[in-house]
Amino acid sequence: MSGYHKETKEEKKQKRGHAVCLPSPAQSHIGAMLKLAKLLHQRAGFRITFVNTEFNHARFLSSHPSFFSTGLDDFQFVTIPDGLPPPSGPDADRDVPELCEATRTFMPLPFSRLVAALLETSSDEPGGISCILCDGFMSFAATPAARQFNVPLLFFWPVSATSFLASKHYRAIKDKLRPLAPHKDASSSEANTFLDTVIDWVPGMKGMRVRDLPNSGFFPNQVAKTK
Repeated sequence: MSGYHKETKEEKKQKRGHAVCLPSPAQSHIGAMLKLAKLLHQRAGFRITFVNTEFNHARFLSSHPSFFSTGLDDFQFVTIPDGLPPPSGPDADRDVPELCEATRTFMPLPFSRLVAALLETSSDEPGGISCILCDGFMSFAATPAARQFNVPLLFFWPVSATSFLASKHYRAIKDKLRPLAPHKDASSSEANTFLDTVIDWVPGMKGMRVRDLPNSGFFPNQVAKTK
């Protein structure tokens, strides 16, 4: 009968996973990813690298200083640029359409460089990076790095089922509705008529109207007309 062996602290550390978490640079998405990262860290023993944009991290530092003063073992925050010029002031906001375009164009390369640096610095630690945990809206930034370095990629969708289906079928929905969309200078009555169009060709979205879609990517001009 073999004797009981109690794992040493070093042996436990060697078995720990390492997740690189990449949220979408929006407050609600960052909060949801941070909660998941904390659960992985506290309950599953993962080491966490949480990736924020430089702009959002600066705001996070100023609004949650106690979080960083206490510190968490093996839970680190790192930053990458979002592709936009520095803000005009500490309270300035990012323009959402500009931010979406900038991150889509600019962020894949800095994120790949970050993953490369993390793999290099963790070369002496077993496992390196166990997975990249990516917000579903940030696949364009994480997928190239995951493929280049052969790191498992997991998607986290902190949105409703409607938003998920709308994102999945974005191109088909947009292409079919575009000919029906009124001009951006159309009246509010015309915009409302269009926004009440029922989407009946996407599985799982029966009865949903155009106005029920996420506003940021689907016909924002028409939505603005009704406000």
